[in-house]
Amino acid sequence: MAKFVVAGKADCPFYAEAERLADTLQRSLPNFRAHKICVLPDEWEGWLDATCSKNGWKHEESPLVWRELVEQGGKGLLLGGLSDFLKHCQVMTVIFLLQQRTWRHRSNFSKRNKIISVSLNPFTHTSRILIPNLLSAEIFPKAPAVSLHLLDLDENEEELQRLREETQSLALSIFQRKFSRLIDAQANKQVKVIVSGDSHVNLRCALLVEGAHSIDSHQFVAVATQLENEARAVVAEKLGVRPTEVTEVIVWGNIIGLSYIDLQRAKVFNFQGPIKGPAFFPQPISRILPDRFASTIQLLVHQKQTNKQTKGSPLSQEMVGNRLAGSGASRDPPSPEGLFNLRDDIIFSVPVTFEGGKWSTVLDVTVGDGLMKRLELCADELWRVRTLWKKKTLENIFLLF
Repeated sequence: MAKFVVAGKADCPFYAEAERLADTLQRSLPNFRAHKICVLPDEWEGWLDATCSKNGWKHEESPLVWRELVEQGGKGLLLGGLSDFLKHCQVMTVIFLLQQRTWRHRSNFSKRNKIISVSLNPFTHTSRILIPNLLSAEIFPKAPAVSLHLLDLDENEEELQRLREETQSLALSIFQRKFSRLIDAQANKQVKVIVSGDSHVNLRCALLVEGAHSIDSHQFVAVATQLENEARAVVAEKLGVRPTEVTEVIVWGNIIGLSYIDLQRAKVFNFQGPIKGPAFFPQPISRILPDRFASTIQLLVHQKQTNKQTKGSPLSQEMVGNRLAGSGASRDPPSPEGLFNLRDDIIFSVPVTFEGGKWSTVLDVTVGDGLMKRLELCADELWRVRTLWKKKTLENIFLLF
């Protein structure tokens, strides 16, 4: 804080001017304070000599202006008369205006950067619309590769990772078709192709089947091992046995989406129930567990799968939103035309056996009206997912991170 003392004779016009200037600056500048001392003309000479002697100054005219070192202590700092005070105030005013201008510039720069950051933030709805169009073949028709850099100033690494996976997944269909063409051109025609993973298993298998025209579709299979293990674990916990002692659990539908767990052929070994047998003696689970447990197992496995899917991309979460999770030892061969009255253009999880170098559907299973309705719902979801992916296909674009 600057505190200035303005002293002078009561009849001095220069003192009046200095006093007016001090009042003006005190109203205009935030940290300017002024103290005025008005001395009678008869007493001025004596007061001036005493003040200068006390502080070690030399000054002869009115007014006398000095600055008090409020924050530092000690004697004041002599400025001089009216002209000296005026020059000092001019410098202070220029410095103040420069500070105000700098502050406004920084404020405007910060606001502009904030607007740009918010507008270009990769998590905005605009960015989610822009990214697929930006990476389309129409924007860069001759580019063999496009590198996309995602920046978030808030350092939200988890959200960036999710968006990265979602963006990469846009190129899945292109990659799978390219990979299927390589299989079609270079692999042995009797090759067996097994597709597995945590996301889009049915879809990836379908894309491979489409691209490998010269290879029998019955030589492609998508495995549901993860779902099978989870369902076996839930059933084993209910029965008080190990998961490895539960077998032949069937998964119908979409491996990572709407699916149904079927226990009609499931068996358990070493079950400590009313009927006991040797270790190799299996018992049908359908005779041990009540029918109402079927809905319970759907719910329990659904919760496990949902917890995993929520860590994945937003598109995966959308696909998993209303599903019944299931697991099984079943595989996903291409659906034969007319099989269970389902569509023949999807990859659908059904129980199969491997004979004669091909996977074949097990037909001696009971498909009642209730199960048939569930299968139709699963088939509809698989068809919707496939249609969605076709719309999101990016021709001739590979995402590099």
